[in-house]
Amino acid sequence: MKMTHTNRGFAKIEVTDTRGCICRVQRSSAACVDAVWIFCDDPNGAYQDGKPSPHLDADQAREVARALLAFADNADYEEDNMSTLAEQLPKEQARCRTLLAEYRAIGPAGAFGAAMIEHALQRADQAVLGGGVAAMIRAYEELRTIE
Repeated sequence: MKMTHTNRGFAKIEVTDTRGCICRVQRSSAACVDAVWIFCDDPNGAYQDGKPSPHLDADQAREVARALLAFADNADYEEDNMSTLAEQLPKEQARCRTLLAEYRAIGPAGAFGAAMIEHALQRADQAVLGGGVAAMIRAYEELRTIE
């Protein structure tokens, strides 16, 4: 996933789907609301089925992101089973702190693993303290990979 810019200077990210369609999330030029567009173009650059593209404000974009993350994690779409980044990141931090203690208990053989976990936890702590949502997502994804 790479961020580029439109010819008008608006940020955009493109992902190619399983059918070869280009899915693009692009910052909107709307003056009255901070929003993004979601476009889906066929491989030849035409808009899909002539249907309008979603135009999402920040709250709506978070809801879509939450649904996409739930899908990517094979979670149910049941509301009871969906959780937020604010709920999950502290759980991952706690899990990794437990692992950190286990790596330290190993002794010298666990020192490198402990150092890597410690640095990941420091980045997560910084993200929580003021790194913004994108930094928190990166930290969460990094912590989830730690075993």
